[in-house]
Amino acid sequence: MREHPESRLPPPAQPRIALGIRRLQLLNTRGAGRLLILRRTHHAHGHQTDDKDSFHPFSWSYERYPACIPEERWTVPLNPARFGQRCEFEFDLPGDVLMEATLLIELPSWLPSELIPNAQSVLTTDINGHVYGYVNGIAYFLFEKIEIYQGKVLLQEVSGDSLYAGTLTRGNLNQAFLTQKLAGMHDGSDLSIMRNAVPGVLELPLPMIGCSLPGDRGLPLCGLRDQTFRLRLTLRPLERLVESNGPLITPWGTIFTQGSLTVPAVPRDSIQQPTLTLRTKQLYLNNEDRAKLATETIEIPYIRYFDNDFNINQLDYASVQNGAVASIVRYLDASYTVERIVTYFRNTANIQLNRLWNFSNSASPDGQFYNNLSLTIAGKIREELWSSLVWQIIVGHAKEDRTSSKNIAIMNWSRGWRIEDLIRDKKKELDQCKKIEALRIGYDFLIL
Repeated sequence: MREHPESRLPPPAQPRIALGIRRLQLLNTRGAGRLLILRRTHHAHGHQTDDKDSFHPFSWSYERYPACIPEERWTVPLNPARFGQRCEFEFDLPGDVLMEATLLIELPSWLPSELIPNAQSVLTTDINGHVYGYVNGIAYFLFEKIEIYQGKVLLQEVSGDSLYAGTLTRGNLNQAFLTQKLAGMHDGSDLSIMRNAVPGVLELPLPMIGCSLPGDRGLPLCGLRDQTFRLRLTLRPLERLVESNGPLITPWGTIFTQGSLTVPAVPRDSIQQPTLTLRTKQLYLNNEDRAKLATETIEIPYIRYFDNDFNINQLDYASVQNGAVASIVRYLDASYTVERIVTYFRNTANIQLNRLWNFSNSASPDGQFYNNLSLTIAGKIREELWSSLVWQIIVGHAKEDRTSSKNIAIMNWSRGWRIEDLIRDKKKELDQCKKIEALRIGYDFLIL
């Protein structure tokens, strides 16, 4: 009978383990000693000559893990999207947990079909050398208003402008580069403006409850089967969405040159309409987890936006012409718990040129619209007068992992993104976010 190769191994015995320990002392290496001891144990338990007494040292069974199947769905709007009109979606949510809601945007171009293939690499200008493109951050500024409904209840109402400012003051710079690129944001150079004439497919993350902040665990749809969620969008006119490095903002009707090609632009009436698609990502759970999640009471914190728009005219800062400082006071419409106040300014010249992303004051040496900024709540000063250095840089570094670099002032009373920690302790929540009864912002203007 042929002898099995493993039967020639020396029989396991305690002295061999001791031998390994003695070798450990000679090697003076902890890892090598462990390897030798494990090797002796392997011989002792995993390679016995008698098949009846041998057993495998490792378990062949796996522990039960809850099944979870992800799914991605694309939903078309109920009515076609058109510039300057409303467009509405109804969420198609057959899953159990909603993890993401993103709007996919495809914009038409005024460039003729002969110039579009090389529009990203070859400079395309009009006969005067000016370039045209969609505004910087077009995925945000395309929408004048974004509304999310649960049945007939308005859950979220925010403008694309405020969503743009809020995005630039949250999160960190590691992911910001990709997010800003997908939203049509660029450095403002002539080449970048030209490339935005054919921006490709853009993405706009929606402020949906439970799946819009880092750390959100999703919206449990399995407990909301009888609810309907709708998305209503108000688009800006096309004339408000094009910018240029020249004095004109209407590229249609002009003649474009690209290398040796000279072709007239597409007429305004022939420009197509945008294509919008709602992309949702959801999870399917097993029956046990689905039934448990559907019967539990879950509190989901989320950020609700409230836009307050003010006009500052010449009478407000008339004292500046006399060499004095103009103190301007504006009252906010607020009677709720406030986490942050984000403030930004735009002048009339930039608005007329569709530079909605420009929050700088060209008439001021430092680009600021104000000298100091303060906050008063119920007749008491909540935040003292501080310069833009505090509101735009120091607060950003203290509360977030980034600053906007866009002259956006932030008053922040939260402890970061983990706002669910505030809900666990109502007393701490009131300490962190004051209940506003009468809120007033004061602007101490120096140059406008």
